[in-house]
Amino acid sequence: MKKFLLLISIMFYVCTVHAYDFYIGDIYYSYNSSDQSLTVVSASPGDNDNCYKGRGSMFIPDTVECNGRKLPVKRIGDKAFWNCNDLRSIVLPSCLTYIGQEAFAFCTSLKSVDFPQLNSIGYRAFYYSGLTQLTLPCKGIGREAFLCCNDLSYVKLVETTGIGEAAFRICKSIKTFILPGTLNTIGKQAFAGCDSVEVFTLEDGESRIKYDTYTDSPFYGSLMKPKYVYIGRLRYYAYGDGDPHSSYEFSIQDSAVLTIGKYVVGLYDDSGFNFSSNYFQKVYVMNEEPTQIGVRFNNNTFINGTLYVPIGSKDKYMNAKGWKNFFKIVEMNIDDMWDGQGVIPDDPNPDPNPDPNYLKCDVNGDGEVNIADINTIVEAILSH
Repeated sequence: MKKFLLLISIMFYVCTVHAYDFYIGDIYYSYNSSDQSLTVVSASPGDNDNCYKGRGSMFIPDTVECNGRKLPVKRIGDKAFWNCNDLRSIVLPSCLTYIGQEAFAFCTSLKSVDFPQLNSIGYRAFYYSGLTQLTLPCKGIGREAFLCCNDLSYVKLVETTGIGEAAFRICKSIKTFILPGTLNTIGKQAFAGCDSVEVFTLEDGESRIKYDTYTDSPFYGSLMKPKYVYIGRLRYYAYGDGDPHSSYEFSIQDSAVLTIGKYVVGLYDDSGFNFSSNYFQKVYVMNEEPTQIGVRFNNNTFINGTLYVPIGSKDKYMNAKGWKNFFKIVEMNIDDMWDGQGVIPDDPNPDPNPDPNYLKCDVNGDGEVNIADINTIVEAILSH
């Protein structure tokens, strides 16, 4: 019996130490017979003595030749580079499709990675990593994949269809978020704690993004208050009747810029945007037909803000409920409107035929039109 237990212990030790099939050029691989591909793994039996620890840079080839056969490198295994805090750069294979759980967790010196097109990224794959910029073409992003990436300032997702629960939670330095039109689902609290976001862009898409109740929303518990917002998609309430609400549950800074994409057909009172308490300097609407508006912009926005509408649609907006309250409505080529990325465009050339009904109401002479001016005008009218 003792010999049997000893044999089992030795077998377990061998399997633990040699969790790879071969190594070439100091990189360890396991073989996947199902698709005849390779996975990069760590040869170390424990987490703290990772075999790649101390390496400043690494190059992983697209293919590896083994016994006369070329095999593609398609996966980075679970914890493959776990705690490699000296790793500054890595070149990933162009045929890579998957990055495993905690594969680059605690790689605090890894600032940027050029990613190929991935199918998925696993649980806590880059947990507490040092990434600062992230342009990621990946279909599925796993739960807590980038949790606590405190140096991350720019995130652009490409062709992503799903974001897992708390995927970017407590990424406190992110200033720009760009989410693709392919996105279908967002996990709860995916962006909780991302309180420094200044630009939030949800690219155009015809389908609605799905998530459940308010407490399960991506922004629950977040103090996100961006200054530049692009809405190109509608949200779908999984528990409701599918009305086209555009709810995202965050506030917006004063003097903000807002663009409403062509697929957004309605903004409603429960939109989640705190429109009524904020002043919008510029509002771009890309739909030639006035978007239904149930939320109420505040009077400061109506008086001092500028509404930009597609060329040829000014008359429609001047007569549409909600939109007609804007004092200044300017026609603009849709291609010149802010599309959620890059710099805010300059104002178009002044209208050669200005609206004769537009009044400049700066009666107090302070350089802007505000509620005080309106009160002065109303008092003057009433006094007569």
